[in-house]
Amino acid sequence: MNRTKTMFDVSRPRAKSRVLMHVIDAGAYLDDKDNVKFACKCGYESEWMVMRFAEAKRGVPCPKCNAEEP
Repeated sequence: MNRTKTMFDVSRPRAKSRVLMHVIDAGAYLDDKDNVKFACKCGYESEWMVMRFAEAKRGVPCPKCNAEEP
Protein backbone atom coordinates (compact mmCIF):
# COMPACT_ATOMS: atom_id res chain seq x y z
CA MET A 1 0.00 0.00 0.00
CA ASN A 2 1.79 3.10 -1.23
CA ARG A 3 0.41 6.33 0.22
CA THR A 4 1.02 9.76 -1.23
CA LYS A 5 2.89 12.16 1.02
CA THR A 6 0.97 15.05 2.45
CA MET A 7 2.28 18.08 4.28
CA PHE A 8 1.57 16.27 7.58
CA ASP A 9 3.79 13.27 6.75
CA VAL A 10 6.99 15.11 7.61
CA SER A 11 9.28 12.69 9.37
CA ARG A 12 11.66 14.03 11.99
CA PRO A 13 14.62 12.18 13.41
CA ARG A 14 13.86 10.60 16.74
CA ALA A 15 15.55 11.88 19.87
CA LYS A 16 18.07 9.53 21.46
CA SER A 17 16.48 7.72 24.38
CA ARG A 18 17.60 8.67 27.89
CA VAL A 19 18.42 6.27 30.69
CA LEU A 20 16.61 7.34 33.87
CA MET A 21 17.59 6.62 37.47
CA HIS A 22 14.95 5.55 40.00
CA VAL A 23 14.43 6.51 43.65
CA ILE A 24 16.07 4.20 46.19
CA ASP A 25 15.65 6.30 49.35
CA ALA A 26 13.73 9.41 50.36
CA GLY A 27 13.16 11.42 53.52
CA ALA A 28 11.49 14.62 54.67
CA TYR A 29 13.52 17.83 54.36
CA LEU A 30 11.26 20.90 54.48
CA ASP A 31 7.52 21.52 54.14
CA ASP A 32 7.27 20.82 50.41
CA LYS A 33 10.70 19.34 49.64
CA ASP A 34 12.26 15.93 50.28
CA ASN A 35 15.76 14.47 50.31
CA VAL A 36 15.96 11.90 47.54
CA LYS A 37 18.69 9.44 46.52
CA PHE A 38 18.72 7.77 43.08
CA ALA A 39 20.29 4.64 41.58
CA CYS A 40 20.77 3.50 37.99
CA LYS A 41 20.89 0.04 36.43
CA CYS A 42 24.59 0.65 35.61
CA GLY A 43 25.39 0.78 39.34
CA TYR A 44 25.74 4.57 39.68
CA GLU A 45 24.23 6.06 42.87
CA SER A 46 23.63 9.78 43.25
CA GLU A 47 24.23 11.96 46.26
CA TRP A 48 21.24 13.27 48.21
CA MET A 49 19.17 15.74 46.15
CA VAL A 50 16.51 18.13 47.40
CA MET A 51 13.33 18.02 45.31
CA ARG A 52 9.65 17.25 45.54
CA PHE A 53 8.99 13.52 45.78
CA ALA A 54 6.33 13.72 43.06
CA GLU A 55 8.99 15.04 40.64
CA ALA A 56 11.52 12.45 41.81
CA LYS A 57 9.18 9.55 40.99
CA ARG A 58 9.44 10.50 37.30
CA GLY A 59 13.18 9.75 37.44
CA VAL A 60 16.23 11.81 36.56
CA PRO A 61 18.73 11.16 33.75
CA CYS A 62 21.82 9.16 34.69
CA PRO A 63 24.94 11.26 34.10
CA LYS A 64 27.08 8.15 33.53
CA CYS A 65 24.82 6.38 30.99
CA ASN A 66 23.78 9.55 29.14
CA ALA A 67 27.30 11.00 28.85
CA GLU A 68 28.28 11.96 25.33
CA GLU A 69 31.15 9.70 24.37
CA PRO A 70 33.38 10.70 21.42
